[in-house]
Amino acid sequence: MMIVKLLSPEEWGALKPKLIRFVHKHGENRITARSLQCFRRLQPADLAKRNGTQVGIAWENNKLAAASFFSNYGKDASILVASPASRGKGIGSRLLKLHLSSLKQIYCDVAEDNLACIKACIKAGLRPVQSRYGPAGKPTFQFSNERGALPCKNLH
Repeated sequence: MMIVKLLSPEEWGALKPKLIRFVHKHGENRITARSLQCFRRLQPADLAKRNGTQVGIAWENNKLAAASFFSNYGKDASILVASPASRGKGIGSRLLKLHLSSLKQIYCDVAEDNLACIKACIKAGLRPVQSRYGPAGKPTFQFSNERGALPCKNLH
């Protein structure tokens, strides 16, 4: 059975070390240094402010299956990571939809070679609204459900 939920400030405080290890272990070096830094620095009080900052998790068979994070609606940082055993089950899009249900608008930066995350974004109803080169020099799309935004133009 899959449980997908947003963490309260108290739950974040208790699970923070475990989630940081999970993201490092399963992020496959795809998470930007800035996003990791924001995630590590996140304090329970930051979640209580309700300023577009949330942490989501998915549990499957009493094991952590996926984690997500948005800081300032994803404008400052966004993370979406699933364990290898949990990939391909739609967990990423479920977490994104959960964030959308309470934040109403999110932004998620995804390198063009991260097809699993691109699929999750599209399945959750997000679309690419901007393209640029990311911190690693890779073409990167910013996905959002922002109303009125035009689809991005090709980088090439």
